Amino acid sequence: MRQNENVIQYPGVDGNTGYRVKIFESIAQFRHREYFEHRHSDFELSCIVSGSGLYRMNNKVCEIHTGDLFIFGTNQIHCITDIYNDESLILLNIQFEPRMIWSPLSNLLNTDYLFLFNGRCEKFDSSKLAYTTIIDNMYKILQETKDKRIGYQTMVRSYMEAIFTYLLRDCNITQGAEMSLKRRQCLINIENAMKYIDENISQQITLDDLAKRACVSRTYFPKIFFYLNGLKPWDYITIKRIEASKEFLINTDYSIAELAGMCGYNNYSNFNILFNRTVGMSPMRYRKSHKQ
Repeated sequence: MRQNENVIQYPGVDGNTGYRVKIFESIAQFRHREYFEHRHSDFELSCIVSGSGLYRMNNKVCEIHTGDLFIFGTNQIHCITDIYNDESLILLNIQFEPRMIWSPLSNLLNTDYLFLFNGRCEKFDSSKLAYTTIIDNMYKILQETKDKRIGYQTMVRSYMEAIFTYLLRDCNITQGAEMSLKRRQCLINIENAMKYIDENISQQITLDDLAKRACVSRTYFPKIFFYLNGLKPWDYITIKRIEASKEFLINTDYSIAELAGMCGYNNYSNFNILFNRTVGMSPMRYRKSHKQ
């Protein structure tokens, strides 16, 4: 169950909606929880505020304890299945779109930060110098979103940049050259293509559509999209559609076939297969487990 959830929506190019940051606390009760393949199109920082248990990440199992810090890239499977010692597990989570790093309007403009998250699904080494600073900044971000004092969105962004910089130093990644205007326009075009996906998730989307909006060739678009977001365009579209279908499954009584069509799938069988592949269970089973 989420508590103190705050969503900060930053402005995008030409008045469009830009990247989003979610800050929230999660509370899970003591029990053995059913495993499902949770994954998303955001990067994530997750701190164990209190409690202990088991985290299942891709093909490995990790013990978790108070103070542990986890880093997740996009499309990475992770799920807490066991909670120990007859106590609740409390987490502090920060989820943010990769666009926070590479969007021209983010003011970070350092795609080297992408290497900190792309493909990552692991517990951060608490002996590293960056550990304490990252944890401190996560709590400062939480407090900023609770207080909502003037300029808190700017403060959140500055704390996030500090986190990225300390991670970059610990990972010994060499910073690249500043972004040229030509490269900046390329990023604006990619952002426009992603906006098109988000606004047309229930419609049929083709690679030609996306490449046209990004002003690149249909062969280059998947490469630059993967570099910037850590997952392929079709994986991004699938996750967005499955996330929308999960909301419908929990909050409405539409039939599975009806909501499949509402989420861009004309074929119920394809929707069922992709839902299973993404979540680890059938749509019907997911609905029953959450209704209970």
